[in-house]
Amino acid sequence: METIHSRLGDPPIEAGYGKAMEPASERNPELFQAALTHTLGSVPYNSATQFLEFFDEKILAPTWGMSCVRQSVRADEYLQSIGGPKGIYIRNGRHVASIYPDKHGIVVLDPYLLHKAPLVLNYEDRIGDCIEASVPAYPVRIDDEGLARWGKMRAVLNVEKRTLQLDYTRFSPRRQQNYLYRSFGLSLDEVAIFPSPLPVAHARLVHPEQNNLSVRVLDLPRQALCEIILPLCGVTTEQPATEDQLISRDNQGRVSTAGAPGFDEDLVNVARVVGVSAHEVVDLLLHTSRVYSKVAPDDRVLAPYPLMRE
Repeated sequence: METIHSRLGDPPIEAGYGKAMEPASERNPELFQAALTHTLGSVPYNSATQFLEFFDEKILAPTWGMSCVRQSVRADEYLQSIGGPKGIYIRNGRHVASIYPDKHGIVVLDPYLLHKAPLVLNYEDRIGDCIEASVPAYPVRIDDEGLARWGKMRAVLNVEKRTLQLDYTRFSPRRQQNYLYRSFGLSLDEVAIFPSPLPVAHARLVHPEQNNLSVRVLDLPRQALCEIILPLCGVTTEQPATEDQLISRDNQGRVSTAGAPGFDEDLVNVARVVGVSAHEVVDLLLHTSRVYSKVAPDDRVLAPYPLMRE
């Protein structure tokens, strides 16, 4: 997660993952789509895995999922394995996207933001300083009229300022409209390097933004998103988390608490996609919360996790 500053198109910097590179000469759209679809369907989002890697010396199988940063890296590694180009990892604080510059423009892969298709920003579509592109994004939710409503991923590249804005919206069944769920402003010149030194990883992992641990899966055949969440507000070494503090969120954005029928169904669905038992999912989150409590600052102040339906 360490960063360096470099210009895209400069001579390569031999610094491991995330090195600057010359733009690729050709683009194969099918390879980018294959890498994105593979990652969405086989690499869940799991915010617990890096805590275990850095602070408990445990490396989980990729099927357990990865952090948002590692999802981008994984998509890039898979793309290379099927003959695609090496990406450049650009950062916004604790978030990283993978970009692919070529003579036509830039392709963006960011699996954490659940976009269904790669974002393609072509120079020929430039209006003023900017190039804009949008694609559908998961989850697919059902509105009050029974219609399927996709989320959306929008990218705006400012060619002169060398910035990339990523805005991810979801449909809210409660509000009956799309709303902004995540937004990241990235600089093309802030390139992320992997692996991170422990002090850098420590600071980012225990940042107050990290107010929960979760395993989020996308069941592609069913086009269904499901998540098991352990809020961290109030969790300390003296007051460790318990199973009854777990909550879930289903594809419609409904929140269920531990013990409720909806929670049990969501837990089974997450475990099935990951390929483990429901007990193992619960155990992973509770164990990681204990690891978190040992390394997080004593004076940390975390926001309560919102329980309202999306």
